[in-house]
Amino acid sequence: LFCAAFASLRSSSSSSSLGSSSPQGKGTGVMLTRGHATAAGTKAFARRHASSLYREAPFVEESGGRLTLSSVGLGTYLGDVDEATDLLVSEALKRSVVAGMNHVDCASNYRKGRAELTVGTTLAELFAEGIVTRSEVFVATKAGFVSGEVKERALRYGATSSDFDETGRHCVAVACLKASLEVSRERLKLDCVDLLYLHNVAEKRTDLDEPQLMALLETAFRFLEQMRRKGQIRYYGLATFSRAFRAEPGSRGALRLGPVVHLAQTLEESARHGFRFVQLPVSVDTPEMFTERWELQQKSTLAEAASALDVALVSSKSLGLPKRRPPPKGRQAPPQRGDVCPDRSLLAEVSLNRGAQNLHLARSTPGLTTALVGHKTPSHVDANLAILDRPPLSESDFDRAIHHCSFLDKKGIKRKTTR
Repeated sequence: LFCAAFASLRSSSSSSSLGSSSPQGKGTGVMLTRGHATAAGTKAFARRHASSLYREAPFVEESGGRLTLSSVGLGTYLGDVDEATDLLVSEALKRSVVAGMNHVDCASNYRKGRAELTVGTTLAELFAEGIVTRSEVFVATKAGFVSGEVKERALRYGATSSDFDETGRHCVAVACLKASLEVSRERLKLDCVDLLYLHNVAEKRTDLDEPQLMALLETAFRFLEQMRRKGQIRYYGLATFSRAFRAEPGSRGALRLGPVVHLAQTLEESARHGFRFVQLPVSVDTPEMFTERWELQQKSTLAEAASALDVALVSSKSLGLPKRRPPPKGRQAPPQRGDVCPDRSLLAEVSLNRGAQNLHLARSTPGLTTALVGHKTPSHVDANLAILDRPPLSESDFDRAIHHCSFLDKKGIKRKTTR
């Protein structure tokens, strides 16, 4: 059982329903749009835009089809906690969806909850105006960082101090996940969230060794499979940053994709489990996804392993890492990877904007489903949306663009991946 079917069909697309609203949320009075992203709906959305913008998810849905997701998606992490930022994010989301993005990413803690609230309010407007349907848009959020309303509910649901990290601000125990998902659905105004990530678990729980970390994930995965059966989420995954799949085998916080997928398979019929997404930074500053053979008995890159295991990879930090601060007077700063690579002669015809070039390179990474970008300033939105009609780099051009990057010199070989 998954999210409820929609109540009506939009006349412009018989395969996509507009979605209905009904009161949910245990007495909160919040009106939640029913439905979820579907293979048919996302494919219909893609047909209205440039076909080169989209990629099919590597896994097959119960319907027998595959989700069609934009290779550039909207992230909502940065920004002040104020109404002015809400308005900028809302306008950026509207423009992004109209331009062809159908992958939206947020988290329960982004901008202290205002990111989810803004996304929820804006999507409700887009649904009501018939600009897009619920079945055409894929919405992801994250659970793990708890504060304010989420923490209050988690404590009411039985969370104890032992469930939290040493800061008291991170928790993926069942009570915390229940509270976070409940609040996220209310803020997003969605009966069903397409994807719920566990947020930076390996990064925040460095007090746990690998068996303890896997045991923590097992408890969380069991709860998330229950939420799938209840129709509150469609899929779940891990949103990671500096550790997990970017960490060397055997190091603190390291995770390998094979054992994590196997864990999900043991909790549900092998082909029906819901662990289908991993998010991590991917750029020339953070290339581990396609350079390090740490997966599947250290014979495969993460990109290769994800393809073999039917897991979609999504990039954060797609523009690269922030520039270092200027060096002290009289000293020269060492070059950053982004300063000496990629070869921008292949990217100049796409955009003159350096950030948009980095985004285009990230979205072209073989094996990546979606590269997220957190734009909201109108000039940045303009630059990033301008690349959507351009096809991603071919695999050979991607290889040429990074040919002189220092991480390849260090490795001595080019790691081949499959898109």
